[in-house]
Amino acid sequence: MNRRELLKVAAALPLAQAALSNSAFAQGPWPTRNITMIVPFPAGGQADLAARPVALALEKILGKPVIVDNRAGGAGGSIGNAAAARADADGYTLLMTLSSLAVLPEADRLFERPVAYEVSQFAPVARVLADPTLLAVPASAPGTLKQQVDDGKMRVLANWGAERIASFPDLPTFRELGYKDVEFYIWAGLFAQSALPAPIMTRLREAMALAVKSPEVTKTFETAGSPVAYMDAPEFSKFVAEDSARLIAAVKKIGKVE
Repeated sequence: MNRRELLKVAAALPLAQAALSNSAFAQGPWPTRNITMIVPFPAGGQADLAARPVALALEKILGKPVIVDNRAGGAGGSIGNAAAARADADGYTLLMTLSSLAVLPEADRLFERPVAYEVSQFAPVARVLADPTLLAVPASAPGTLKQQVDDGKMRVLANWGAERIASFPDLPTFRELGYKDVEFYIWAGLFAQSALPAPIMTRLREAMALAVKSPEVTKTFETAGSPVAYMDAPEFSKFVAEDSARLIAAVKKIGKVE
């Protein structure tokens, strides 16, 4: 390298250093301010049950307030889901939602309505709850639920999950009864935008892994009869894809109901 080339390199170094500094400053540490966790359903439901103790645990872990925002504007959760999908992918707007996330866009298409959002706009972060549904009938027949069963008002026939559940150990699954493709859960999980930067996603995943183990979270869920059913992002992504495929197939099979 001759003297002229060396001088050019030396002159360019401050500019390169400034660009790197500006880039690092733009990304910055996360979080530096309040985080909003959108729940697209009213307070008291499954998604809200998942969101509130998790938000409190995340506050302690991340050192910033995590504010639960119930966007219960109807449309089966579409309004809240769409608001989260439109938010900046900066980690300051998260979504705690249910399995209906995948069904709602397909229902919009089926009824020829404008599609509010697409599932591809979201990145699964962590599954929090996953309760298998139960087939139940009035006790006099030839469908929260456990109390009615214990009181003798209802009786359960089968469990839609892949395995028997602790609260109903004698209740068979549909798989055990010969229905091999029948599996359904009412699950709640945390999502971010698909364009969320990888370092923020990593930090969020680490925080969620700690949050679901906190005594406050586990106690709240167990008291409600919904024990923690945690899955980290890779496993949860696979679960969402498989579960969504089953649900979408069911919606298409049922078709338009007038």
